[in-house]
Amino acid sequence: MTDTSLVMPGFPDKITSEHELNLVLEHATNLGASDLFFIAGDQLMVRVYGRFVPISTRRLKDMDVTAVLSAIHSNEAETLLKSGVPLNPSYEYRSTTGHRHRYRANAVSTRVRGRGTTRVTLRTINHVPPSVEEIGLDPSIVKICSESTKGLVGFIGATGTGKSSSLAAILANQLEDPERHEHLVTIEQPIEYVYDDIVRINSLYTPLEVGKGVQSFAAGVENAMRMAPTSILVGETRDPETALATISACLSGHMAYTTLHAPGVAEAVTRLINLFPHEMHGQIRTDFCQQSVLLVAQALLPTVDGKRVAVREVLPFDDPLRERLIGAANIAQEALLATESQGQPMIADIERVHQAGLISDSVYQGAKFNYDRRRQGMQYAA
Repeated sequence: MTDTSLVMPGFPDKITSEHELNLVLEHATNLGASDLFFIAGDQLMVRVYGRFVPISTRRLKDMDVTAVLSAIHSNEAETLLKSGVPLNPSYEYRSTTGHRHRYRANAVSTRVRGRGTTRVTLRTINHVPPSVEEIGLDPSIVKICSESTKGLVGFIGATGTGKSSSLAAILANQLEDPERHEHLVTIEQPIEYVYDDIVRINSLYTPLEVGKGVQSFAAGVENAMRMAPTSILVGETRDPETALATISACLSGHMAYTTLHAPGVAEAVTRLINLFPHEMHGQIRTDFCQQSVLLVAQALLPTVDGKRVAVREVLPFDDPLRERLIGAANIAQEALLATESQGQPMIADIERVHQAGLISDSVYQGAKFNYDRRRQGMQYAA
């Protein structure tokens, strides 16, 4: 049965401009929605604490989605999409209370019910960094990051698991420390969290946006190294050029933070290495392992109160571990065993939130099954 309890009263008969779009966004914001999905022929769906629910009773029309697309990009956007170019702009509005709200947008051409149409997804960007306490970051993670002056920290997980939020909390914590003298350079597409409003006594912050200030993540890293940074945030490492630039920054004595898409620490290690041609694997493995300081994988599990809680897998690096990983016949399996012996495996945190009564038995069983399957798969990973 469809949940209609969150439907917007007075949902516009048609969306023709930014005004109607902003009214819809304000309703979604008040619900705590993280994502909105504009698809012609479907009701407007939003994601609230991981659940997909409709906020309109009527189905959207092509003209509604076209108007949204024009508002977030330009009148030429539809022509660009039809030529096969996906669009990833950002969008911002101020609510009736004067608060600033930002979104990462994605628009693609697709087919629905056998006909060509446009799909627009808006994902909320919570531009004010959360505190490390708000998101439940273990003090040991914060301590390692705070004490490290060079090397690589990677946060790992699927899209929408809070990787960027965790990194933003850590970096804001450092910028707010009056005893520290930091220059943080961030490279993102689009810029997510901003640090303008936090109290920075002795620290600087320089944001670079891919597609506007710099052409690519790799180019952003190269520019950042010329700015005398103490820390560089690379919003996402998803191609060999970015990975190589990030590792090179660490080799040059910089502290770098980044996110990687993988289900866990062990998979992230192999995935990064496999971005490169086979003949480069040995050198990349050596450089990556020697420069790594900390890897943290996280996932979000639905809680019994309808919200979500983060669970994390943690692997701090030391010299003996670096040597073992460099020489391992199966680096993924070695990383998993290291996580279990000297870090925190994901299953330990899953059991913690289950024992605390935060997640149901069925959610626990599903999460445990996924972990066991991952662990078994490590036997065959290279």
